[in-house]
Amino acid sequence: MYFLQPFSFVDDYPPKFKNPSKNLDRFLEFVEGQQIKLKCHAQGARPLNVTWLKNKKPLSKSDRRHLRSKGWVLNFRALTLNDAGTYTCTVSNAFCSIQRTFVVKVVGKRYILVFSYYNIYSPIFTPLTCFV
Repeated sequence: MYFLQPFSFVDDYPPKFKNPSKNLDRFLEFVEGQQIKLKCHAQGARPLNVTWLKNKKPLSKSDRRHLRSKGWVLNFRALTLNDAGTYTCTVSNAFCSIQRTFVVKVVGKRYILVFSYYNIYSPIFTPLTCFV
């Protein structure tokens, strides 16, 4: 006598992120001009739908140009100050939806200025370094 057990396909379940250690909300700080990738890879029962929001609104046309890998990745080749914000990806299927949030802060480039000045009280030039 044989007993049949239910057979389950590997992808027959609610969505879950492929990298569970990175499921927590992420607070990230980057320098203007830096390249970054915000990844939202997930697995689960098909079809899986992925959507992105920036500051709780659908991505603008200019933000959508950063989408790669069929929407699973937002790839910024050179961050601008306008790219700062809260990005949320939502992955959903017939079972449920899951979200991952990235808070992206973009700081301006820092420049180091080095120059010398002549001190009238000393016969030598004195170097000065300024961080801007």
